[in-house]
Amino acid sequence: MPVIAAGFLLETLIDKHIFFSVGRVEYLALHPFSFTEFLDAGNYRSELDALKTIPVPDYAHEKLMSLFRKYTIIGGMPEMVKLFFKSNDLTEIKKTVNNLIIAYKEDVEKYARNENQSRLIRFIIDNAFYFASERIRFNHFAASNYRSREVSEAFRILEKTMLLNLVYPTTDTKLPLSRNLKMSPKLQLLDTGLVNLISGIEKEILLGDDLTDTYRGKIAEHIVGQELLAKEYSPDASLIFWVREKKQSDAEVDYLIKHNGRIIPVEVKSGSSSRMKSLKIFMSQAKSDIAVRFYSGKFEVTEEIASDGRKFKLLNMPLYLCSFIREYLEEFGKTK
Repeated sequence: MPVIAAGFLLETLIDKHIFFSVGRVEYLALHPFSFTEFLDAGNYRSELDALKTIPVPDYAHEKLMSLFRKYTIIGGMPEMVKLFFKSNDLTEIKKTVNNLIIAYKEDVEKYARNENQSRLIRFIIDNAFYFASERIRFNHFAASNYRSREVSEAFRILEKTMLLNLVYPTTDTKLPLSRNLKMSPKLQLLDTGLVNLISGIEKEILLGDDLTDTYRGKIAEHIVGQELLAKEYSPDASLIFWVREKKQSDAEVDYLIKHNGRIIPVEVKSGSSSRMKSLKIFMSQAKSDIAVRFYSGKFEVTEEIASDGRKFKLLNMPLYLCSFIREYLEEFGKTK
């Protein structure tokens, strides 16, 4: 008889040895609600129909962007989504968020090796949300006196709880993509709504003109990463980004995904394509012919020029289409 088990299960993840018969257990990761699931929870049927239409109709753009902005503020944690659609009371939602973080910190003793590690893990939980989508250094993290080795170990423990992910870069432009674990990782938290509500930036998102400019563009980048992960069910799935670190000529592309044997660079940027210098450098080095840019504008396909003068196709996709990136690549990413 099939049995499904879910929950924190921290004791089984860390320093516990539990044996199952080979082939009888399948591990799947449960992520926060995607935007599509958020709309479904709010019973937005016509908006869902428009979202699933390829290409999305122009008339639905403003409404979908407005709803995506609310989704970005609230996030995809089921209890927060439920409270939002039930009462739309941000104060009550923030109270629930605070209780969730307190619960994480109270569980520290279950998986910390000693009291010093318990204090460090609590310190990271208190500070990590302020570094969402930023590259971090373990040594003296968040202006602390903690050293690299102990901070790194604490982060690895928190990764197992799925509260956060360390997203490492690659310098590769061809498959396979190998993560460089010696380089500084970016910090991806479990849920963008938690980042907003804990950091207190929900008003900036609500009142801002362009989501990709909010909080130095980090919130839009973070929610795109969350949406990309929401399509993955393996507990081992993770994000990856690209860097070229040279003196006076650094370059960085927000995400790379693999699709039909090709590397697809993904940028989260506002404004004109002329601002995407790093993307154009990557396209010239990878000899690729298609890229994706997520922004607050309407869907369109443009022809751009890489740093080496080669032409490539750019899918300019509104942020609310993150979950449909592969469907759009299938429809519009075919080479001539």
